[in-house]
Amino acid sequence: MKKILSVIGGFFVSIWRWIKETAWVQPLLIVGIIFGVIFAIPSIVSGINAINERNNSAEAYYRRFQVSLAGAENSSADKLLEEIKSNSEGTSTSLAGQKFFIVFVQSDNKCAACTAARDGFEYLEGDGKTLLKEGNFGLKTIFVDEELTKKNTDDWKKDGTVTEDNEAKTAFEAFLTRNYSKFEDFAGAAQETHFYNNRGITEAQISDIESASVDKFQTPTIIQVDFTASNSGVSNVFIGVNAVTDTKLSKAQYLANAWNYEGIFGPNYVA
Repeated sequence: MKKILSVIGGFFVSIWRWIKETAWVQPLLIVGIIFGVIFAIPSIVSGINAINERNNSAEAYYRRFQVSLAGAENSSADKLLEEIKSNSEGTSTSLAGQKFFIVFVQSDNKCAACTAARDGFEYLEGDGKTLLKEGNFGLKTIFVDEELTKKNTDDWKKDGTVTEDNEAKTAFEAFLTRNYSKFEDFAGAAQETHFYNNRGITEAQISDIESASVDKFQTPTIIQVDFTASNSGVSNVFIGVNAVTDTKLSKAQYLANAWNYEGIFGPNYVA
């Protein structure tokens, strides 16, 4: 082996010596390197832009607030829904004083409405926080297309059966099946809101939420949870951010109206 490595090393040493001793080769190498760098720049720039785009995407933003489906009935997402239920029923006070949006989202290439809504949440979290009349901005996201490891997949397949012979095909489908009654509660809560009375959400949309069906579930579905003051649970349910204009401020204002129970989310709305 040492002999082979010595031969290979000697070959490259000979080439390097020949290059150093052959004057006309050196300028060609320099020119070749310069052109190589020039031609490589577009690819490098494209690569950097792709990385920046991925890091600054709506999906990357939502993942900052992700509540995972991993762990079947012991997942963070399941525990969150159970915590909301127990606080609503008065058997727990762990969420007392808290207020937040739960947003069901998908990856960027699957949900244009999720991408569009991101502007509103991001602005409300930052410069637009002054639009909120009470409480601190809160956001939690659940990815309906979350991919899990083999171990976690085994977990939810064990406990996420739709029927004896029809196993759930995704972690989110299993999640919906386990939490069917909670989505019925969300649908019921939706019908008690000013937003529903002001025709902000339709019977068909409420029915789709109530069904807890992976085939009917729309993204982004937004559940507003409020345990401040006299509120005790789900206070608004809506699908998408239907702002007046396609601007960050307009989208943030729409969400702030939900937060503050104003505009179409309030009792004094006039169409």
